[in-house]
Amino acid sequence: MTLALPDDIVSIAAGDYAEALTITTPVTLQGAGAGEVSLTNPDPDNAPTVLIDAADGTVTIADIGFIDEDTTALQPVIHVATDRAATLSGITITGAPAAPSTVGVHADAGSVVTIEDATITGTGSGVLAGNSELGPDAAPAMVTINSSSIAANAVGVALVAGEATITGGSVSGSLGAGLIGYTADATFDVTGTSIIDSGDPTGGTFRGGVVIYQGGAFTGTAVTISGNDNGMMLPDGGDVTLTNSTMSDNASEGQDAGIWGRAGSTDGEPIPLTVTITGTEITGHAIGVHVEHGQTQISDSTIANNQAGVWALASSLEGSSLELTNSVVTDNDGGEAGDGTPGAGVYLEGSVDAVVTDTELSRNAIGLFAAYAHATVTGGVIADNDWAGVFAVEEPHAQQRTTVDLTGTSITGNGLDADLGSLFGFGGIALSFAASVTGSDLTIADNAGGVMVQGGSLSLTDSTISDSVRTNLDDLVGGRSPATAPS
Repeated sequence: MTLALPDDIVSIAAGDYAEALTITTPVTLQGAGAGEVSLTNPDPDNAPTVLIDAADGTVTIADIGFIDEDTTALQPVIHVATDRAATLSGITITGAPAAPSTVGVHADAGSVVTIEDATITGTGSGVLAGNSELGPDAAPAMVTINSSSIAANAVGVALVAGEATITGGSVSGSLGAGLIGYTADATFDVTGTSIIDSGDPTGGTFRGGVVIYQGGAFTGTAVTISGNDNGMMLPDGGDVTLTNSTMSDNASEGQDAGIWGRAGSTDGEPIPLTVTITGTEITGHAIGVHVEHGQTQISDSTIANNQAGVWALASSLEGSSLELTNSVVTDNDGGEAGDGTPGAGVYLEGSVDAVVTDTELSRNAIGLFAAYAHATVTGGVIADNDWAGVFAVEEPHAQQRTTVDLTGTSITGNGLDADLGSLFGFGGIALSFAASVTGSDLTIADNAGGVMVQGGSLSLTDSTISDSVRTNLDDLVGGRSPATAPS
């Protein structure tokens, strides 16, 4: 390597080599094939297998296999030094079971690295981008990963700071997370990638397909996030945009979620949480989307077959907002526990401002549950929910109000599968205590009671209530189901 000139191609014949390389000239290291050429580090405790440190130009390594021998050392297999550039094409990196802390590729601060058609398995982390210092000293790197398979032991792709652009391929099988961003300066842009089978209780509190800390960002298009122990977690705020994607069956022993996030703070400054979901299907979780003190926009999406569909929570001091448009929220039925409140299609608690437009809320335990929240529903259908279509509750003398305003909505077939727990409210619309519901141009039909008012206030204008259905709860509430309200 010391004789190579810039832009030279250095060919590596088939064979097994025990050698550590330092590359200081921008050359191409071309192997005979990743299955034909293997490179093993004879001293992995003290140096990486390959150190790329060429000052001018890009180093390319192609079609070579790297084997990480048994070691507990922290040295990466390939280390791209500060402010250097590399392209890694068609390589394989294979870690050993006794090397859980090794990094496959470390792109140091200021480096620009492209990884394509690569396979990385068995290392502690598949790819680490940015320097190893968290906090204000974190420095960025730029990593592009195309059509590659990463199955690391702890974390697939760890981004301290900078940008990781991932297209195609898969990230799978890590105890902690498939993708993890540690700082506000960590940004993922992912297209057409499968993020699967990651996260384990031994991997920490925040784990699963994607974990974003301290306000980092994730943009996903045509992404599949499935079979993880939580789909995506954002414990300290952040920005998520998910488009035309699938998030499914990210189940854990605890209360897993497709997307779980909350706003955060650092040094007394708030870190907002923004979640934008478009054209995406979210299925098979305890909670499909769970956002605390955040701003959530969901459109043209399906949220189905979770125990609860969308949870938006907030305290009296920190609000949340939810915009749910042209979507379907269905079959979120509370699971085996049979608890109607967690089984809501949309569950609002606290200072949440929700706007639901042209959306179907169907076959949930409750279509829309609101406590101390403000919901505006326009158009759409609220149908065939087990307990109630709309359930609004507010305790007397509470400091926070509960208001639901409905316009032009069809509310049908609700409350027909209610149980004793629903005596606090079932049917098309149910009010308890001091909640307030207003409606205009509503069709309320074929429910187990049109409107059930147990306190609070109800105002309906230009609406129709008809054809209430008798159920097995009628005798418990005094005969006929509560079905009549002024229209």
